[in-house]
Amino acid sequence: MSEFDVAIVGAGMVGASLACGLIDAGFNVALIESGELNSSQDWPLGQVDARVSALSLASENLLKNLQAWPIIENMARLQAYDAMHVWDACGTGKLHFTAAEQHLPYLGHIAENRTITSALHQLLEHKKYHLFEQAQVVDMSPEEVAPRTLTLGSGEQITATIVVGADGANSKIRQLAGLPTREWDYPHHALITRVKVTKSHQNAAWQRFTEDGILAFLPLLGAAEEGLDQHYCSIVWSQPKAQAQAMQQLSESDFCMALTAAFEGRLGDVIASDKRHVIPLRQRHAKRYVQNGLVLVGDAAHTIHPLAGQGVNLGLLDVSALVDTLQQAHQQGYDIASIGVLEKYQSQRRNDNLRMMALMESFSRLFGNQHPMLSLLRNTGMNWVQKLNPIKQHLAQQAMGVGAHLPPLSQAPKQ
Repeated sequence: MSEFDVAIVGAGMVGASLACGLIDAGFNVALIESGELNSSQDWPLGQVDARVSALSLASENLLKNLQAWPIIENMARLQAYDAMHVWDACGTGKLHFTAAEQHLPYLGHIAENRTITSALHQLLEHKKYHLFEQAQVVDMSPEEVAPRTLTLGSGEQITATIVVGADGANSKIRQLAGLPTREWDYPHHALITRVKVTKSHQNAAWQRFTEDGILAFLPLLGAAEEGLDQHYCSIVWSQPKAQAQAMQQLSESDFCMALTAAFEGRLGDVIASDKRHVIPLRQRHAKRYVQNGLVLVGDAAHTIHPLAGQGVNLGLLDVSALVDTLQQAHQQGYDIASIGVLEKYQSQRRNDNLRMMALMESFSRLFGNQHPMLSLLRNTGMNWVQKLNPIKQHLAQQAMGVGAHLPPLSQAPKQ
């Protein structure tokens, strides 16, 4: 039976970054992944990951501190954005955020998820840890038994002082631990794909609130073979399920025409589209993130509406907070698996995550209701915030991940 300080289940962006952070902090780490790690340095010609992330400055700092950022940059798939334009299709309300207002070079970056996981997996190739690939966790010892023991589908057992569930929204670790959640389905599904437009995306993120949902155009860097121009965007189109599925089934030309009309032609005509994917939207939040010897991070603990692209950023802030909590406890001689230690992580992250989830839920409900009074309220509110720089600046800073309150790994690297 193998014994470790920490056993992390799940090697996606959150799990892999946590593994890098804890290994660097001196912990003996096991990483358990149901698939295989992808450490390829070559991007297959013509391939595009439909799933993208809007990385905040805090997430960028964490990836820099882990030494993953230079690898991501070398893939030449990273698109900075320095402005965000938001408007209500059912009125005159609009908001504009710019990097210049924040005295920053940019607001964040849009990156295909594959670039981030690949960079982290490349880093892990050069670190000392134990990897269990294509391994399924089928059982776990109860909270009363310390250290915790995981049983894999192969029959192999792993013991660890702490088990971390980083295994996504349908977390097996959360289920085995019996940690309850509060969750509900949104009435919308998200259609995602990459499109090409006739006008430059201007290094800006664009978001239009419509009577049927939310439509976002996020700037992407074209691949080298496509000329690295500014005419590619990732779209996230939140619509009622039947409507999203109908859009998925349209011919490419009909879909491009419908998308151009829905976006009011702000970036010219949509002239090409990659394969379209439709994803159900669900809000989920674990009522507790921790037990004795067990922690949840990322989507295993919380999933939110993709309204502002904050999901991955919340997960990476979980990573930063957990690394800091365990490192401090170890240095001070505390039992890192004790509920007192782990609740410090929970109290630090749970309130921030709930705050962001409540904000996204409020936006979703406010813009999903077409009552004339609510329409007037939100349009007046957007224009009011646009004129009040202190409030607008505070909202932008929260979303962009700027501030001294951030855990050490998410703070700017020291020069």
